[in-house]
Amino acid sequence: MASVTKRGSRWYVNFRDPESHKVRQKAAPVGATKTEAIRIGHELERRGWYQPNGIEMPIADSNMNLAELCEWWLSTWCKPRSLRRERSRLKVHVISRPFGALPLTAVTSDAMERRLKEMEKDGAAEASVEHLRRTLRRVFKRARTSGLWPTSRNPAAEATGRSMQSMRDYDTLSAAEVGVLLSAVPDDWRDLFATAIYTAMRKGELFGLRKADVKLEDGTITVKRSYASPTPKGGRKGTLPIAEPLVPCLAHALSIAKGDLVFPAPDGSMRPEATKVERILGNALKRCGLVAGYDHVCRRCTAKGLGHSSRHGDDAERRCSQCGMRLWPRAIPRPIRFHDLRHTTATLLLRAGIDVHRVQRVLRHRDVTTTTGT
Repeated sequence: MASVTKRGSRWYVNFRDPESHKVRQKAAPVGATKTEAIRIGHELERRGWYQPNGIEMPIADSNMNLAELCEWWLSTWCKPRSLRRERSRLKVHVISRPFGALPLTAVTSDAMERRLKEMEKDGAAEASVEHLRRTLRRVFKRARTSGLWPTSRNPAAEATGRSMQSMRDYDTLSAAEVGVLLSAVPDDWRDLFATAIYTAMRKGELFGLRKADVKLEDGTITVKRSYASPTPKGGRKGTLPIAEPLVPCLAHALSIAKGDLVFPAPDGSMRPEATKVERILGNALKRCGLVAGYDHVCRRCTAKGLGHSSRHGDDAERRCSQCGMRLWPRAIPRPIRFHDLRHTTATLLLRAGIDVHRVQRVLRHRDVTTTTGT
């Protein structure tokens, strides 16, 4: 019979190994109660009864559905830096869908495949579908080690994998457009945007950058963290060179910043992850004319609920075909995200003839194929 013991704030499960017949101990998930730890012990011993003979353990007695399992994984195992992104992904594609209401007994590889194909039919990119599949694979893997998913079969792992290379063509800036954009960025954001372009640092790495990490005299920046996390994405620190045009921007940022952060909020605190830098970027693109076109809108027809507009490549004066009123041109910025500034850095370096492996080190990719997109 399984038993539990407590060390510090964590419960440990004692159960008998069916192969060696020795009592072994397994840590329950962080935050698990005594009742949950006992249940995990019972599941481990039940698994030991079925699996020595190659019999898959039945899961008919599970009273959880898939949405509840995802919520358990988010609160127990998901890394803090990934929590917001993973919660959003699971909520949109699983928890809020009929798929999430399925009891675990009904979550098979066929059901998983049907849900992934539904996403593709709704227009989701292959990379988005694959990200969800991999997240669910981790959910079931953790559930199995914790005794919540007693069978060794992982329905997400058995579903067909998709390509991680998105079909989207990312828009980047040319060398001449970099200066045009920076001139249109608000003064209190220009230093951060310049650093993003010249170093390929991610948003979290910029918000978490400390003054001690910038060595102007040595011409280097050490990337040590992302937001408040002690390590950046990938878990590896890196040292980047400071390009000559970036030196005055960093010197200015260091001189005006309050506290120990290079790009803090006005009160000196760290900017939150939800900071709308894309909105700032979009407004700057419109101001400097880096646009995809102009929507010419008739305000009179819009006020009447008729909604008349047409898109053109310029903002020349045009008249409404319905009422004759002058149309109002509204700039549509190019589809460039803040993260695409990182893509801009890579593209400009490669166009300048820099070796792809050096570009890989600047972007701090583990695999050079991630840098080349192949």
